[in-house]
Amino acid sequence: MSCDWNIHCKTCHDTLEFGDANHATDLMRVLIKHAPAIAALAPLIDDPGTFYELELNAGRWRIDISWFAAHARHELVPIDEYGRFATD
Repeated sequence: MSCDWNIHCKTCHDTLEFGDANHATDLMRVLIKHAPAIAALAPLIDDPGTFYELELNAGRWRIDISWFAAHARHELVPIDEYGRFATD
């Protein structure tokens, strides 16, 4: 059975959707584990002196660095398309 995964901020009740991240719980856990490092890239991505489009990708999914920066130090958890949180 298909089950797509995303990252949910329990602090703000906001979800970062990946679109068809079927059975990608492990990817969501790795991204959450490294959320501070991802958020730390925001100044590079937002620098007006950057002449090229910079982005971070995991396979075919673009990682929204700005979302991670906005949710720095918040409680992030994997959530499936049915609204269930991943269990450890």
